[in-house]
Order: sequence, then C-alpha cells, then structure tokens
Amino acid sequence: MSLIRSHALYLFVLLAFVSCNEKPQKKSNTDRTADVPFPSHLAALSAEAEAYKKLATDTGQMGFLLRLAGTYPALRNDLWNYIVSLPFDSVTLQYHLKAVLRSAQDCMKRNAGDSALLLYNRGVAEASANAGYEEALAMFYREIGRLYSHRSNYANAIGFYNKAITISEKRGLDDNNIMYISELGSIYQLTNEYEKALANFTKAREYGERTNNTARLVYALNSLGDLSRVNGKLDEAISYHERSMDIVKKESGKLDLWACTSLGKIYTARNELEKAEACFDLVIKEAVTDVDLVSQCYLNLSRCEHKRGLIGSAIAKAIKAYEVSLTSPDLSIRSSISHELALLYKEDGRFEKALEYFSIFHVLEDSLNNKEQIKKRAEIEYRHKEEKLVEKNELQLKAEKEKRNIEAKRNSAIIISIAVILVL
Repeated sequence: MSLIRSHALYLFVLLAFVSCNEKPQKKSNTDRTADVPFPSHLAALSAEAEAYKKLATDTGQMGFLLRLAGTYPALRNDLWNYIVSLPFDSVTLQYHLKAVLRSAQDCMKRNAGDSALLLYNRGVAEASANAGYEEALAMFYREIGRLYSHRSNYANAIGFYNKAITISEKRGLDDNNIMYISELGSIYQLTNEYEKALANFTKAREYGERTNNTARLVYALNSLGDLSRVNGKLDEAISYHERSMDIVKKESGKLDLWACTSLGKIYTARNELEKAEACFDLVIKEAVTDVDLVSQCYLNLSRCEHKRGLIGSAIAKAIKAYEVSLTSPDLSIRSSISHELALLYKEDGRFEKALEYFSIFHVLEDSLNNKEQIKKRAEIEYRHKEEKLVEKNELQLKAEKEKRNIEAKRNSAIIISIAVILVL
C-alpha cells in the first residue's frame, strides 16, 4: 500500500510541476471570430463564399481570409472590411494590420481618401502600440505621406516619409527603405528642392545597380531623367529614360510607361511633336487602368495641338484629360488640367467657359488647402478613439493572461491537495 502511495505521490507531484511551469499557449482568434456575424451578402458574390463562410466559422483563420481576398477580387473589399471588424490578439494582429492596409489602399483607388486616412491612422495606432511591428508602422507612415502628396500638402508628406525612413533605416538599406527614399525624392522635386531630390535618386540608383534590383533601378533612372528635364538637361534626360526602357523591355518584354511619357515631354519641349504624340498615344493604349498617367498624356497631347496653333483640338484633348482625371484621387492633377482648360478657353475667346474652369481650379485649390484643417480636427478625434481601442485590446490580452494563470494555479492546488490526501 505504501508503495502505491509513493508512486501516486510521485505522479501527482510531477503533474503539479508540469502544470505550474507550463507556458501559456498563444490563443488564436478562432472562438472570437465566430462571435462576429459573417456578412451574408457575400454568399451571392461567389459560389466559394459558402465554403469560405464555413471555414471562417470553424477555424477563424485570418491568414486564410486574406489569401481568399487575394484570390477573389469580387469579394476583396468586403473580406478586408470583415477582417478589420474582427477582434484580434497578439497572434492575429499581423493579419489584422494587413487587412487595415489593404482596405485603406482600396479606399484610395475608389477616391475615398478621407476613409483611407482614418484607416491608416488606425494602423499607426495599433502597430506603434505593439513591439515587433516597426516594418508595418513604417509602411503606414509611407501611405499617409503618399496621401498628403496627392493632396499637394507636401510639408506633411515629407514629414511622414521621414518617419518611415527613420524607422526603416534601423533595418539597414533594404528594398522598402530605398522605396521610401526614392518617393521622398519625387516630393522634393515637386517642391523645387532639386539637390535633395538628386541625392535621394542617386542613392536609389546606386542601390539598384549594386543589388541588381531592377524595380528600384528603373524608378531611380526615370526620376533622374525627369529631374534632368526640369533643369533643361534634355540629352541627359533622354539617356536616363532610354536606359530604363531597355531594362524593362529586357526584363519583362513590356513598355516602360513612365519612360515613354517622359520622352514624349522631352520631344514636346524640342518641338518634335510627331515623336511626342507617338509616345503619348502608345502610353494611352497600354496604360488603360492608370488614370493619372492617361490623363497626363491627354493633357500633353493638348499641349502639342496648342503648339501647332490648333486651339479647338487642344481644348478637346484637355477636356478628355479632365474627364479621365475625375476618377483619380490626385486632386492636383485635376487642378492643373482645369487651369490649362481655362487658359485655352480664354485664348479662344470663350470667356464663360474660361470662367467655369477658373472657378473649378480655385475650388480644387481651396479644397487642397482648407481640407487639411478639417482633417486635423478629425484626426485628433479619431486618435482619441483609437487610443481607447488599443487600451481595450491591451486590457483584454491582460485579462486572458490572468485567467490562464488563475486556471494554472487552481489546477496545481487541486493536484497538490490530492497528493497530500494520498500521503495521509
């Protein structure tokens, strides 16, 4: 009997030790996902939605939801919004942040910049509140910088890009860091800070050449070409763009749309209008979905017609540019086009139409300038809400941890009590 008790005591003490020292397992969002109703209207979008609904309810795997969103474009936006609405913990935060980023980028494509900004700020709040998400935080800062650049608020854009660069530089020179540096160089060019722009583009070109990263190299070469054109160095600009076109053609067999557009601008400056028009027509044909590039090409075709003295044709091309720009989130492009249309109508003696487009131009400029004041107030209110959300998630994680500790202690107490009884 004493031998049995000894073995029993050993067994329960061992179990008690294991129970006390067992590391708490990371908790997935499986049970918590099921608490959030799946949007039933998605079932009508695709036959696969029903299978997705079952898997989401059974497993709640956010990673699978993201992959499904990438597979089925018709479901994409609804799936991202669904993921963003789900509660998240330390395990599922990475998926949550990806969904926030994708949903915000989709808002930008739909010309819903205000909604995108709110989502980007949410991403900043959540990524900065959790260690190990510096790369995601830098990406959110970059996206906010891009948004402000579209709104011609270059001071804010530069500030957010510098935040992204500061964070990413801690990881060393990698693709994302060089991307931020290159894009910041483009903003410096818009603000006429040419020396800063040249330094950024040169750094990006050297990185692209050293690492054989064609994407970064092509961006840098075209940026250097545009900078050379603005400074009147047309031969140098052509050499940069032609080199970029050769790289893209060798790499993918496709046309480098950026380089081709820029070459058209150079030929326009040289009054080689047929060459210029050939470049712009080619880009319009190839860049069907890039509304910014297409609208710019129509505007440049308008300038070619104006140089020929064909005011009516120039107006027709500029109107086409304006119509295309209506689907773009970049108000600065539409503002530029409306200003040129006003000047063309004035030159043609059609003063009512000139006044109409001058009015549109001023409204757009006021929108670009005044909207930022409204956004600042909205951002303060949103940040307050996000701080509450982050605090709520932190408290929830803390409560889960405390619950696991209490359960472990209770189990240990039960096991030890049984062991004592057996000994007695």
